[in-house]
Amino acid sequence: MNAIVMAAGNGTRLGTATRHRPKCLLHVGGKPMLEWWLDSLFGCRCFSMVSVNLHHLADAVEEWLASYEGRHQDGREVARIDERTGLLGTAGTLYWHGEPTEDVFIAYADTFSVRAFEEIPLFVEEWKRLRETGAGAVAALLTFDPPQDGSSGTLTVDRDGWVTSFAEKDSAGDRAWAGMMFAGPEIYSYLWKADRD
Repeated sequence: MNAIVMAAGNGTRLGTATRHRPKCLLHVGGKPMLEWWLDSLFGCRCFSMVSVNLHHLADAVEEWLASYEGRHQDGREVARIDERTGLLGTAGTLYWHGEPTEDVFIAYADTFSVRAFEEIPLFVEEWKRLRETGAGAVAALLTFDPPQDGSSGTLTVDRDGWVTSFAEKDSAGDRAWAGMMFAGPEIYSYLWKADRD
């Protein structure tokens, strides 16, 4: 299984905070958000390859990644997905840079949850269990109770837990997407060259 951390966004909603610093390198709890993700993904030893996509202030992220790899002598190597010439979006990144024979875990670098970081091995095991049951799942989204202010994308799910609809920035759904997902190789049959999100 591979992991992709989506870290290429412009961070425009954060205004001046991301004008000269990539959003993924903003500090939370004493270190950059991207470092939290990489420490968790490498620490759980669940992934064959860990990739990060680069776009906004890509040189700064590239420099930070080189420093991160240099500080860790345990073989941590981060594959770079270079999107300097154009932001591909989640679907585009997966279509052009994913491994169509491997399951993949995708996370947004600006998703922050210490509990989620600690429970990645449990999420991986649950995904494997779901795949082994033959339930027909192509992907699984990690969710939480939606805030009532409409600040998150929400999902409506049926009684079996299958997603039946998604609404961006809406409080009407049953669950809110946590910015983390798993997908099996079958996902590629649903993606097209021009897909972005």
